[in-house]
Amino acid sequence: MRRGSFIDIGYERNAHVAQALPQGARVTLAVGNAPTPCFVPAFSETMLEGRVVPPSEPHAQLGLYWGYKVRVARGLSRVLREGPHKVCGRWEAGGKRAGRGIRLLMGRE
Repeated sequence: MRRGSFIDIGYERNAHVAQALPQGARVTLAVGNAPTPCFVPAFSETMLEGRVVPPSEPHAQLGLYWGYKVRVARGLSRVLREGPHKVCGRWEAGGKRAGRGIRLLMGRE
C-alpha cells in the first residue's frame, strides 16, 4: 500500500508523492507533460503521480519562470516595515468599499 503525501496543486485532482511531507509544506512538484491519474488506496482517491523537485528545476531544466518565493511574516505591518522592498505611496487595505489607510493600520496616522 502506497502512503506518501497528497498535495493540492490547484488542479481538478490532487497529486501524490512517495515521500511523507510535513502538513502545509510548500514544494515544487513535477507531474510530467501528460500526467496519468492513478488510484491511491491509502487515501481512497484517484490522484496524479508526481515527484518533489528542487525549486530551481523548472528554470534550470526547461528555462521556465515558475512562480515566486514565499516567506512567512508575523503580520502585515512587519511585511511592510521589514520586507525586502521599500513601500512607497499610499496603500489601502480592506475588504469593503472603503479600505482603511495602511498607515493607520500600522499605527502611523
